[in-house]
Amino acid sequence: MIITGNLTDRRIQNILNNEPIEKSIAEVISLESRYTRGGWKIWAIFQYKTRKGIYKKEIYNYNDNFKKGDKCDIIYSVKYPEIAEIKNKIENN
Repeated sequence: MIITGNLTDRRIQNILNNEPIEKSIAEVISLESRYTRGGWKIWAIFQYKTRKGIYKKEIYNYNDNFKKGDKCDIIYSVKYPEIAEIKNKIENN
């Protein structure tokens, strides 16, 4: 399982580093509690718009970094828009 995860992470990074990407802004549309082997954890659900439609990405909300309504700059793969990486949180003014 760990090996598969590492291979997947490398493949994702390869796509984002070597294939065409676009930028977008993702917004936290909800927070969800999920039970895992380590107990209850909170996940931030991001939504972002691409040329091919609207996509969602779930990220473990470590240390409650994200709140509903937060926005972040992201990059995503043009070929595989479901593959995205959060770059920077946009600070509210």
